[in-house]
Amino acid sequence: MNYDVAIIGGGVCGLIAGKEIAKESYDVCIIEEHQDAGIPTHCSALYSIRGLKQVGIRLEDELIANIIRGGRFYSPSGKEIFAYSKQDRAIVAEKKMFDKYLARETARAGAEIKFRTIAKDVEISDEVKVKVEGLHKGLIKSKLLINAEGLRRRIAKKLGFKTFEKFVTACRVEVEKIEVEEDVAEMYLGNKFAHGFYAWILPKGDVYEVGLGTAKGNPWDYLLEFMKNNKKIKGKSMLEVARGFIPTDYPSESVKERVLLVGDVCAQNKATTGGGVVTGGICAKVAGKACVKALSEENFSKDFLKREYEDRWREEIGKELEIHAMLREGFNSLSDEEIDMLFDIAMSENLQDVLIKLPDTDRPSEFLNEIAKNNKLIEKFQRILNIR
Repeated sequence: MNYDVAIIGGGVCGLIAGKEIAKESYDVCIIEEHQDAGIPTHCSALYSIRGLKQVGIRLEDELIANIIRGGRFYSPSGKEIFAYSKQDRAIVAEKKMFDKYLARETARAGAEIKFRTIAKDVEISDEVKVKVEGLHKGLIKSKLLINAEGLRRRIAKKLGFKTFEKFVTACRVEVEKIEVEEDVAEMYLGNKFAHGFYAWILPKGDVYEVGLGTAKGNPWDYLLEFMKNNKKIKGKSMLEVARGFIPTDYPSESVKERVLLVGDVCAQNKATTGGGVVTGGICAKVAGKACVKALSEENFSKDFLKREYEDRWREEIGKELEIHAMLREGFNSLSDEEIDMLFDIAMSENLQDVLIKLPDTDRPSEFLNEIAKNNKLIEKFQRILNIR
């Protein structure tokens, strides 16, 4: 089985990269261990509208479960910041249908998707050799390899990549309708139940998603405790349960000779919120274009791929990912009392007005630029940091 590009992982990033290459008439094979796209669902499917446009994804109405216009943010002691826009800010997608849609689009472009097939081993020499097992068995050979395997990083480690170290474990459930605005997402901060991350309530149309991530302990135990103590969701029946891992580190190296890493496998996600479809999707498009150029020029060296892929994605979104990681690192160092103090400052300086101006959270430099205009706010924030 010979191809121009083999892709390990048929998630969003693997599919976007595969489509980008296949539409230029190159032979692409996507290796996916699960039986279909969108199974299991690993993320919450909350995507910024601006971000989806950047990635080039247009969603049909049947793929959209809900529209989000605002957010409520709760401090550990219950202080609240509410930011609401009259404009649509984000969509909640029907995740399984969303992934199936991307898979269909990628297949229509000419890529071959091998479901129920596991990449067991990879060898890089004068070509790429991927040993596969499952529904399809044998050796897949290609000129280039895109590794979009996600947080498992098994193949990435085998190939000698220095991968990230910081991540949280998250779990989420779907519950019946609760007393929360249908177009407002909620975020709850507190080290007691969500150390190193947060808990959330996300309206998804007919159901609501309740989730939590933590860097310490069992997220399931913390989630049950969070639900037990939240009046909005206490006693609600759980309809679906999912669990996964979220990188919260700085993005790591992403190329070697003939190999490109894309998505969560190299932390191309937002360390603040965990979202990675938009940022990873941007990188996946860059990876696809880099592969097309490498194939057309028959140049598969690390230097070439670094110039055409890693340097370009870092130029496009790398600064923003580093700011996300920096903010997460700083926020994780705060106690619950210090988080409450930050809320007091934010509320006194009407920070919600800044949040309303921003189209999304994908590019935190926009937030910092707005903050920089308020000298009083900066002085108060610095005072808390100096106290520490």
